[in-house]
Amino acid sequence: NLWTRSSAGPAKCYPGLVYDTVNKVFVLFGGNGSNQTWMFEPQTKLWAQRNPVISPLVAGSTIPISFSPHLAFDTRNGITMLAGANGHGEQWVYNYDKATDTDSWTQLPSNASLNMGGSGAFMTYDSTNNVFLFYNGTNLNSLKAFRYVPSSAPLPDTTAPTVPTLSPLSSITTNSISAAWTASTDPTVTGQITAGMGGYK
Repeated sequence: NLWTRSSAGPAKCYPGLVYDTVNKVFVLFGGNGSNQTWMFEPQTKLWAQRNPVISPLVAGSTIPISFSPHLAFDTRNGITMLAGANGHGEQWVYNYDKATDTDSWTQLPSNASLNMGGSGAFMTYDSTNNVFLFYNGTNLNSLKAFRYVPSSAPLPDTTAPTVPTLSPLSSITTNSISAAWTASTDPTVTGQITAGMGGYK
């Protein structure tokens, strides 16, 4: 194991830093009163400033979310979560697509209960239960869990298939009978995963 010097990175005081395990890059945000987003590529050992269309601000203001932002990476959805910086309950999601080299910040509804301005506050991602864990640094009773669900993610299929209808029996003999029915169908519902039916047996 060796330490290797990289290119000069951004000079920031109290930024947030997280490793994106999907794209294999480090994401740095905030610090020094700025709302800049930077990325470090371990293979090239280079830092590069990103330029998303919007960057996190304190809700209803032009104040950057810059001082001690808490970042954690969601390995299930491939996004970075920002929460609780500046002692506020703002939550933002950072999405980076390495294939197209595009990125974006998206604000989630504010949650005052995620105010993480206390000393020793932290956030981490539990990949076993697929939740973010928030702790404001005061006592263990303040530990909270939050699961991120993308707004575009389809919902489970909760719509039951239609009930098949049986027509009156006909041509009844001692050895045979004729039966006909209308087959069941699995309706497609917008926003839901349609499980589909494998047929009759």
